[in-house]
Amino acid sequence: MALSKNQDLAVRRLRQRHEMLSGWLLEHGFENLNTDGVTFKTETTKLEGTVSKILLTIHVDDVILATNDDEYYHTFRNELGTTFELRASGKLT
Repeated sequence: MALSKNQDLAVRRLRQRHEMLSGWLLEHGFENLNTDGVTFKTETTKLEGTVSKILLTIHVDDVILATNDDEYYHTFRNELGTTFELRASGKLT
């Protein structure tokens, strides 16, 4: 089945965004799990010895993120927001 010209353009744009986001994550210390280009993790040890983690997965043009540290999340979100336009959909329940 062939894609229309508009569909092909949309798919190429999604791939470009995915590549940009994946590249940004790798440049900012994230590790790509299973080298799938979809699931990434990072962690940092705070001064008091606690470990803050972020695990995220990219699905089409959405990101689902899990963390054990709200402050770490907000720092990450602010940094990511300097490069990408973000919209938070809220917590998953």
